[in-house]
Amino acid sequence: MIFDGVRKPVTAKQLHECDVIDKPTLKDLQAAKKSIPEISVEKKVNLKGTSPIAGIILEKRGKVSLSEAKKEMLLSPECADLLLEAQAATGHIIDLKNNKKLTVDEACTNETVDSSDRDRLMEAEKAAVGYKDPYSAKPLSVFEAMKKGLVDDDTGLRLLQAQESVGGILDPKLSVFLPKYTAIKRKILDENTDRSLKKSPNQTSVVFEAMKKGLVDDETGLRLLQAQESVGGILDPNLSVFLPKDTAIERKILDENANRSLTQNPKCYIDPETEEAVSYNDLKKRCKTEPKTGLLLLPVTEKLADSELIFDGLSNKCSFPPNVLIFSWKLRLQQAI
Repeated sequence: MIFDGVRKPVTAKQLHECDVIDKPTLKDLQAAKKSIPEISVEKKVNLKGTSPIAGIILEKRGKVSLSEAKKEMLLSPECADLLLEAQAATGHIIDLKNNKKLTVDEACTNETVDSSDRDRLMEAEKAAVGYKDPYSAKPLSVFEAMKKGLVDDDTGLRLLQAQESVGGILDPKLSVFLPKYTAIKRKILDENTDRSLKKSPNQTSVVFEAMKKGLVDDETGLRLLQAQESVGGILDPNLSVFLPKDTAIERKILDENANRSLTQNPKCYIDPETEEAVSYNDLKKRCKTEPKTGLLLLPVTEKLADSELIFDGLSNKCSFPPNVLIFSWKLRLQQAI
């Protein structure tokens, strides 16, 4: 019996071994008493997680990809980059035009994302496919990478938060999202990291081995874990499934410290409207679901065109119509007469 994982197939036996399905369910599958779709619905086995934030939506224009929003200055570069990293950390880059899920390489090839972002997004994608252990061929989860010093606490928590928002902690070995308690049990999350997910950024603690080894900075590791958790759990790169956090802890791709960090719901991302620090789940709650595709789109106020700026030549001040968001970091007057 084969289930579709985030990036590769996963067997029913593997899912039973990590407590995603129980023994009676496994026997029903093996005896053909129940189908995989039936089990998926009955047990709420959401191996691939839910949708991450796929893009933004403007009142007049409609949906816009994160890369386009970045290029057109609808989002600050930092905000867009963090949201794109969250997509990569939860398994795929979303192609809004064609409603497809792409690897980072594929997204760069078809220009869904800019090639200049490739290296950064490839690094974030490791949260889904596994970080390379310098001492073995075993793929490491975000949590394991943090413990080895490959990912810093802040980054790790941010990635875990993104994962959690779409369904749990992604187990890269299984390639499925797992509930946090399962991720903890499988040791791809721990209580400390879970608590850190609910903390503010300055309360994040160093918990992942990868982070300790300096392969991934702490901030990145935690941010990617947060992204994974938001879409379904901790992604096990070996199994290519998202795992509950207790299972991730049991499998040692998360630990108690990392789990506590995630539980604190740290503010690892940026709200494009207020430019304030927010958690990935906070952004997801503001999203609108596109009916036809089910993709999550973040509403953003469209910036004012340069030609619409009102320049007061006497006082040298600009005034703007109400309810219009102006990004001070990008504001430019092409002409001021």
